[in-house]
Amino acid sequence: MRNGVWMISRLPLAAALLALPAYAANVNTWRYTSGSNMVNGEYAPGALGFNLADVSSLANLNRLPDGVKGLVYIGTSAGGCTGNSAQFRAFMEPYKDNPKLWGFYLMDEPYAKQVGSIPPCPMENLKAETEYVHANLPGVKTFVKLGNIGTTAHPDYMDFGLPGMLDVYGIGGYPCRSANLGNPAYPDGCDIDMLNRYVQAARDAHIPPEKMAPTYQAFGGWSNVFIIPSAEQQQAILRRWKELLPAPPMFMAYSYGQQANSTGAIATVPHLQEVFRDWNTLSHRCRD
Repeated sequence: MRNGVWMISRLPLAAALLALPAYAANVNTWRYTSGSNMVNGEYAPGALGFNLADVSSLANLNRLPDGVKGLVYIGTSAGGCTGNSAQFRAFMEPYKDNPKLWGFYLMDEPYAKQVGSIPPCPMENLKAETEYVHANLPGVKTFVKLGNIGTTAHPDYMDFGLPGMLDVYGIGGYPCRSANLGNPAYPDGCDIDMLNRYVQAARDAHIPPEKMAPTYQAFGGWSNVFIIPSAEQQQAILRRWKELLPAPPMFMAYSYGQQANSTGAIATVPHLQEVFRDWNTLSHRCRD
């Protein structure tokens, strides 16, 4: 341990193998972190063991190194939530038969009904997009980070219960919050039990557990709403998610790049980099 971080990738292999069930990503899980992945034309998160890239263009997809695939973000500007529309089909066309393509990130936190200024996203349209991808890009996945129409105390994913809507459902909230500080129930500011509530909400919506993808908090900010997890807190988040979803198809660490409203993210916080390097790379070494 150094600065509170288990340095697993630097342990002898026998000890690393023993540590794997308690503190390492699943060997078959695609490891994704969002935001600012390409730095000077290179896939920067790869140095930390991530292997599923956040890409928004065909050029960046084609730049990915061997062993890394791309999750291409669509969003409303490129036809996300429009169903099997001409705009959506036109966006898909250049990506057909590309061996570096893993899947499409159709939308980020959509809602079936309008929420504030966020327009509604008909769930039937997401299903139609998934069906188009399956029919025209065999083997390619669809993914959405789900929008919670409830609260952190009582999350609600019932909008996403339409069978066959997606291949992978991104679930989870961000447990480390400044509002928790001073609460005897969360002395370090992190409500780790929140993660259990989100998984239960997904189960209540009849989302298959094998299609659930955890979202790891790895940032702070947004007008001091969120606090950057310490090394110990980040490890606790990873351990709890592994207890809840031991073999997800992918995970999402939010975020790699530091956004304007953020006070820190993986790319700018050294202890987060060390935690995720160990979390990611041990499973890769054991698989090899």
